This record gives sequence, structure tokens and C-alpha cells, in this order.
Amino acid sequence: MNARPVAYGFMMHAGWLALALFIMTALGSAGCAAPAKQEGGSQTPPPEEIRIGVGDDVPLFSALTTAGGNSSLLTRDIYESLVSPDTNLKPIPGLAESWKVSADGKSYEFKLRKGATYVNGDPVVIEDVAFVFANAKDPKRNTNLVPQKHWLRAEIVDRETVRYVLDWPDPGFLRSLGDSFRHHLVPQKYYESIGGEDAFEKAPIGSGPYKVVERKVKEGWTLERYEGYWGNKPLFKRAVFKVIPEPSTRSAALKVGEIDFSNNFPPSFMADAEKDGFKLLKNPSSNTVSIRINKLRETDPATGKPNPFRDKRVRQAMAYAIDRDAIISRVLSGIGEPVAIQFPEDFGYDPELKPFPYDPNKAKQLLADAGYKDGIDATFYGLLGERVPLSKEVGEVVAQYLTAVGIRTKVVNEEYAAWLARTVRGSSQGKPNELYPLGYGFTYVGGGATPYQAFRELRCEDMNTKWTCDPEFDKVHDQLMTESDPKKAEEITRALARRAHEEQYLTVLYRNVTIYAMRNQVQFTPTVQSQYVELKNMGWK
Repeated sequence: MNARPVAYGFMMHAGWLALALFIMTALGSAGCAAPAKQEGGSQTPPPEEIRIGVGDDVPLFSALTTAGGNSSLLTRDIYESLVSPDTNLKPIPGLAESWKVSADGKSYEFKLRKGATYVNGDPVVIEDVAFVFANAKDPKRNTNLVPQKHWLRAEIVDRETVRYVLDWPDPGFLRSLGDSFRHHLVPQKYYESIGGEDAFEKAPIGSGPYKVVERKVKEGWTLERYEGYWGNKPLFKRAVFKVIPEPSTRSAALKVGEIDFSNNFPPSFMADAEKDGFKLLKNPSSNTVSIRINKLRETDPATGKPNPFRDKRVRQAMAYAIDRDAIISRVLSGIGEPVAIQFPEDFGYDPELKPFPYDPNKAKQLLADAGYKDGIDATFYGLLGERVPLSKEVGEVVAQYLTAVGIRTKVVNEEYAAWLARTVRGSSQGKPNELYPLGYGFTYVGGGATPYQAFRELRCEDMNTKWTCDPEFDKVHDQLMTESDPKKAEEITRALARRAHEEQYLTVLYRNVTIYAMRNQVQFTPTVQSQYVELKNMGWK
């Protein structure tokens, strides 16, 4: 398994085509023979270098500006926060050795770790905490920090202590702090000395176990272990990340030894990979794949007529029009979990709340009841690449389902950076016409650290990645902030989930499941509910 060929065989993905055939058309598929089977799991010494295939590039390397889930492919290897989550998301000491919480739960004092340095040798200092906090709160950054609006300030107490002050007690604060990209520490002195943001983006440094030594846009990046790291050093001296967008090509790269590991492995190639002796890990994520619906805009920019998606019946028609089970089984090879809005492990989960069933006749009737018996036209902004496996294919199949009931849907697919800018209202300066009317998206209501924090993303003033506003929802959500009785809080949470589901603020398709594929010798423990590729969690046998 030492060969590293320049080119790989090409295989068309046929699963989604089968579903398209199932819906309305006849399409073919083609493929090529699988490469030879991987050698067995014999004991071999660990290599100095691990090679990792990913489906998309990381658009921004700076912790001060990075956004979007793709950043998790990089951030946890080169940056650190005061608090770090373990693989079960339990907060553990990071750049803070310890912390204490005030009696009212509204402030946290952190003791900075002694001896921690950035990869250029500069010490981690208390001013860096205040610098990063101020950056995250800067409205000019257009950051999507909806769950952190109650983080009021970071106060330097002394040379070793910083105090975070909150607007109200938040039992999920530590988890959020450890999980937030924008609260990874960077050296203010270095940042300012090299000229600020543009220079730092080209030469980013953190205090993590690895440093960036090479970056090629849309091709990949190389990390090298930081030997001065304060904590336990990871096994591999170097890690080479290769951007391989085409799923079949990434699968072939694993088989022929071009890479040792892949995250977001394409579901359609799982059976072949297992047959050839590779290991697969399935990790249910913290987000659901959904359709974002622009209910904010009053008129259709194409016709000047009222926006049909402001009518709940039209949004419900979308929900009835889509066969989620068929998408999961035929496009995703069974990888995905149908959910209404929350996950079974979430506080306040209502088992009676089910996804809308597939009922195209009901969808057509709802459209007619709303005054659109002749149908409507829509544009769907889809996502290219492998931020989530087969996002392009899923979006195109969804468009066929919608078209079949009368929501005639044109698909416009965009690469990750463009899609992110369009679908996140903060990065679009809050313009409600940037996404019209539909877009591929994600929601993080399921898997939230606390129900208040999770559902806050759907509030009128806070829904940076949602495109609706419901004052009645906000009134119910207000009750949750001050409710201390767990049973009553659970009832309120269920009421929020029911209203969000009934109103169809967004159409949830399924819970995403991350698939990791690797050579049999690679040992890996993923963080739950994530797609992270944390090198410190990798080993070799």
C-alpha cells in the first residue's frame, strides 16, 4: 500500500440517478471495476505521515474570520480555546488550567495555562483572550454567533485570570465556548505585527498540536506537528490533507493507497470499501440537512407578486411533496435519519412529533387551497462539493419532487463559499432577498447544548441562517429563559418544536450522518455529533 498514483479510475455515482428514475425519468449509470483488495491488518510501524482525503477545501484559515462547518477540518488541529470538548463533548481544560463559576451562574473565571505557547514560540497571554472576544463581538465581522449574544464581556482580572460575564445563567456555556471557532485563541502581538487580517489568513498560527506548513487553494494543505506543544503530542509528525471533490475519485484514492483516511465518505461506496478490508465509522452529526425558505420577502422579485412562501400551506406542501425515506435509501444508501426537528437524545424531545409523510396529492391540494392550483415557479440554490455527502444529488432530487406537485423548481448549484455567503443572512448584510426562495441548508436545533440555546436560532432577531419570523414563537421562547422547573421547561421545549414543525420555518429532510473510512491500521475516535478530523484522536496499530 505504498503506491501513490497520479490519476484514479472514474466511477459515476448511480444511487441518486436511480431515485430520479423512480420519480420521473429514465437515466443510466456507468462504473468501473474496483481496485485490488487492501492488504490485511498485519502489525506495521506507524508512518510519520498520514494522508487524508476531504471533499471540500477550507475557505478561510484564520480563526478570526472562519465560518461554516468545513472549518472543522482544520481548526481543531491548529487552534485551541480556553476549554476543549472531549470526544463526548464534555468540557475539559484547554488553554485554561481551571475555572470557577459564580453563585448566580452569570460569570466564569478562567486561570490561563502556564507554559502554553503558539507555534512561533510566543507565550499565550491573557490579552489574547480579550482580543479574540472583542473580535467575535465586533458587528463588522458579520459573525453567526446567535447562541452567544448573552456573552457580555471578557474582563482581565490579573495576568493569569480572565472573567467571562453573561447576561443570564447558561448551563451550556462551557460546551459552547469550547466548540466555537471564533473563540480559538490567536496571538494579538503576532497578528498586529504582520499587518492584520490579510497577512494572518496567509500565515495563521495557533497554540494547537499542529502548524500549517503548506496550503494550495482547492488542492489541500499540509500540517506538521508542533514539538513545543504543551499537551500530549499526536502520533503523526505530518498530515497531508488532499481535496478530492468527486466521491468516486475519493473512494478510489483510498483503495489504491493515495490516502489513508477519508471523512464524509460517499455512502454509495461503503459496501465496496468494507469488502476490500477498510474500516468505516458512522457518526450521527449535530445538524440536519434541510431546505431554507425565504418567508421574509414580501414579493417575488421575478414577478412582483406576493411571495407564495409566506403562506404556511405552501411550505407544508413542500414537506408533503418529498419522500425522505426514498432519498435516504436510494440516494444515501441508507445513511441518514429522518427527524421532525429534534433528535431523540435532546432535552424535550417529543416522540409523537413525526416528519411529514410523503403525500403528493396532499401537497397539490394544499397548493390549490392557497390559490396556486396552476403551480408556482421557484429557484433552489444548491450546494456543490462534499460539505455533506451527495448534497448536489439530494438537492436535484428534491427539486424533482417539488416540480412533480407543481412547485416548478430550477436548481442553481454553487460552490461552498458562494453558497455560504448567500444562505447566511449575516454575511449578506441581512438582505432578505439574497436567498429567494429556497436554498439547501442545515439547522442545529437538534443536538443543541441547551434547549434555550438551540431554539434561539429560530427567533426573529437571531435566525442568521433562517429566513422567517414568527412573533408567537418568540413569546413561547421567552418563557424558556426564566423557567427553572425542568418539567415545565420540557413542556415549553415541546411547544416550540411543535410550532416550528407546524409552521415549517424550514423543511427538514434528515439528520446527517458522517462516515469515516480508513485503512485497517488507522485507529480513530471521532467526537460525537461532528465531522471533525482531529489528528490527536488518531492512532495506528
